[in-house]
Formats: sequence, C-alpha cells, structure tokens
Amino acid sequence: IVKGFPPVSPYVGVSPTLCYLVKDKKPPCCLQISQCEHCPYLHARDYNWQQTRCIILAADYASNGIYNFIVPLRAHFHNPNTLRPIVLLLERRPNPA
Repeated sequence: IVKGFPPVSPYVGVSPTLCYLVKDKKPPCCLQISQCEHCPYLHARDYNWQQTRCIILAADYASNGIYNFIVPLRAHFHNPNTLRPIVLLLERRPNPA
C-alpha cells in the first residue's frame, strides 16, 4: 500500500485527495472474486479477514458516488493498519477506466 492520488478524478475542478492505493494495479480479472485465474478464493470469506470486518457496497453500476464513498475511507490520515477491506457488489460490469 502506498500514499498517492487517485489516477482518475470523476469531476472537473475537484482537487485530488491524498489516499492509500495499492502499489501495482490489479488485472481486471482479479476484481471478480469467483472468476479470477490468479486468485484461489471463491468467496469473500475465503480471504479470512480476521482483524476487521469488510465494508460491502452494493450498487447497480459503478458511478461517481462510489468514488465519493471510497476515497474518504482510504484518506491518507487513516492508519494503514486500520483500513477495512471494501467489497463491491455490482450488477453491471464496470468500465475499465
């Protein structure tokens, strides 16, 4: 995990927020928990997150509102050891951007 600015800002004129990001971008298949060839996990519980519970966000599709929800949860002033996993349940496949 590294501190940085989100690679894409959903709004023109919005100043980027420094937040925690993964160092290397994940392949698109890794974002689909049960369809990835790189990951042995088939369910969110298989990750065995013992220290904290995950945050589950359900939506029809990925929108700017999801960005506004996630960025404060990953803001740079949080302790990186207290970050909670975020699981997105989306009805439609998100745009690669």
